[in-house]
Amino acid sequence: MTNVKKCFVVMGFGIKTDLATGRKLNLDKSYQALIKPVVESKNIACIRADEIRHAGSIDLQMYQQLLSADIVIADLSTANVNAFYELGIRHALKPCTTIIMSEALLGYPFDVNHIVINRYTHLGDSIDYFEVLRFQKLLGETIDTVINTQLPDSPVYTFIQGLIPPSLKAGVNRVVGQVGDALTEKAGAAESGSAGEDHSLSFIIKQGEEALQKKQFDAAKTLFETALHMVHDGMESPAVSNNTYLIQRLALATYQAKQPNYIAALNNAIELLEKIDLARTNDPETVALAGSIEKHLFEEGQGDEHLNNAILLYQRGYYLLHNRHNGINLAYLLQLRTTTVLTN
Repeated sequence: MTNVKKCFVVMGFGIKTDLATGRKLNLDKSYQALIKPVVESKNIACIRADEIRHAGSIDLQMYQQLLSADIVIADLSTANVNAFYELGIRHALKPCTTIIMSEALLGYPFDVNHIVINRYTHLGDSIDYFEVLRFQKLLGETIDTVINTQLPDSPVYTFIQGLIPPSLKAGVNRVVGQVGDALTEKAGAAESGSAGEDHSLSFIIKQGEEALQKKQFDAAKTLFETALHMVHDGMESPAVSNNTYLIQRLALATYQAKQPNYIAALNNAIELLEKIDLARTNDPETVALAGSIEKHLFEEGQGDEHLNNAILLYQRGYYLLHNRHNGINLAYLLQLRTTTVLTN
């Protein structure tokens, strides 16, 4: 098992908002449908940062994988800044075996628009079956090419002639081997059905999403709180965290759980959203969620300022994303304010 090649996947996880277009993309679908099955079909162990089970900070393991992984696949969809950062590190460390991909509507900044990027079409919640087949074939062929040819694909090593890649000291090399072996053993255990209890961040988030779907809001709140503690306590670094997404889901679960009472839960949810720069954010999901909470606070008799706040938030939301939800709520609240003024 120690000779099995390893692939480290650089990308966001969960549902991310593409701020350029306002679309929400489920990046887990990209990973599960387009990347992992193709990599594993080549007898290569495939791991994404949030799947690593570990104690302590993940920074060391992330950087080790960027240096030591036989292949790195970077999905830049939604212009994820962490993915761009980690791709830059990989390009600085290794001259070859890095594959870049993204969903088709991503606008590339100048520094990567001359690099080969494999595009795929993402529908938001899912990816079309025939698109999955097409991209799986493309990615499989690309993996074969980069492994067999070992041609430079890093612009750093392409443009700076004679550059020698860095290498680890012997002691740290042993640590890299141990980390790689652990990932390979995890993959082998999963195949045999004996992976054991999973405490990874991705598993906690998956459980939280399932609890939301089942309307088990107390459980969902606990799970997303646990995920955030994993991020903030050093078990996950900002490079693999998804704080905006986690706080959004925690805020939703918090106000839906209605504990210790509905009004307190609504106020707690707004306080959570303020932690992700509610006053200035251009994330349509955050703005729409805050608008809904402010609307409920007004409906619960907490004052006209909550009605005004809700209107301002839905106006922002409609400007950011012209959808039915924002439009209907904005029209409803404007009419409600007119009625309230005339009544008073």
